[in-house]
Amino acid sequence: MARYEISTPLLDTHNILGEGPVWHPAEQRLYWLDIDGCLLQTYTPETGSYQKYDLGQRCGAFAFRKTGGLLVAAERGLAYWDERSGLSEYLVRFYEDDAPQLMNDGKADPTGRFWIGSKGSVGQSSLFRVEPDFSWETVIPGATISNGLDWSLDQKCMYYIDSYTQSILKYRYNPASGMISDPEQVFRSDAGKPDGMTLDSEGNLWVAFWDGAKVLHLDPIGRRLDEISMPVSRPTSVCLGGADYRDLYISSASVGLDAGQLEAQPYAGALFSFRVDVPGRPCNFFGG
Repeated sequence: MARYEISTPLLDTHNILGEGPVWHPAEQRLYWLDIDGCLLQTYTPETGSYQKYDLGQRCGAFAFRKTGGLLVAAERGLAYWDERSGLSEYLVRFYEDDAPQLMNDGKADPTGRFWIGSKGSVGQSSLFRVEPDFSWETVIPGATISNGLDWSLDQKCMYYIDSYTQSILKYRYNPASGMISDPEQVFRSDAGKPDGMTLDSEGNLWVAFWDGAKVLHLDPIGRRLDEISMPVSRPTSVCLGGADYRDLYISSASVGLDAGQLEAQPYAGALFSFRVDVPGRPCNFFGG
């Protein structure tokens, strides 16, 4: 296993809970969130432009829409967002305003569905599957902190993380029906909780580890290929982007760190990048 180290950030954004980076292939621009800061952020490598947009509420994840703009997992459900109009009213509501759950990580699948999870008390959250017509179904009940997910190159498997279990699971996946079955543990962490995840073009996993100060590169059966040591204890998520999809973008958080930890981790909440050998894949878009 190769070991690497990142010492400085790409952008020192001081996010409270940076999350969910996604690369837009047409715009050649990175999008990501600061959940607790209620921000959507963008970065364009070609120009160095960094922009942020106030969403007005905590938003956990998003997917680009085939018709333009974003489908956003806001606090209790799904809404549209674009630069001109901002965040719309809820299109789908999973929880009432006084519910203890919040929407968390999500991603569009290869057929244009949106899979979105929630976080809350132990065993009280879920992973939902949303069709392009906005009909939806609870796919995994009894979750706690629904996090990273992605699909294998042959579309026969879906990887999924509930950070509370400190495990990465692999399900059989039927792209025609969207059904998953036969969960199998691929990896269990003894140092840090697996959080956000992406697959590269060889089908291997890149996974950020909350309270683990690292990003791991794993093969499909969980063997360690590479480890990136981070200067922050709470990396949150990853994606592969850039013109050649070889830039690994890593978001991070400062939330929950005490004064001593923040002093020791001045880049907590920053955005990091790392050049990899194997490129990623274009992201999936939401819609039929």
